[in-house]
Amino acid sequence: MHWSDASFGYFPTYALGTTYAAQFMAAMEKNLDVEQTLLDGNLSLIFDWLRQNIHQFGGSIETQDLILKVCGEAFDPNYYVNYLITKYSTLVGIPFE
Repeated sequence: MHWSDASFGYFPTYALGTTYAAQFMAAMEKNLDVEQTLLDGNLSLIFDWLRQNIHQFGGSIETQDLILKVCGEAFDPNYYVNYLITKYSTLVGIPFE
């Protein structure tokens, strides 16, 4: 736990990373049937996409530039909002309108 050593600053970075991941997932799904790839257990396709589109840059470019390069658009938190709506409305059986 980060709290034990007073490292509270990590939590906002987790939230940002999760919102970025939702947008990266949408970009990945344009090139790859992610659900079927996972069902097939062919993780190498996902790893290859991540390596080619994200990991190869490491920290050499700013996050906003990486998102623009990978997704073709600026950071948009609505990808994460839509993910949450879909996940939890399905989970509790209440459609969101």
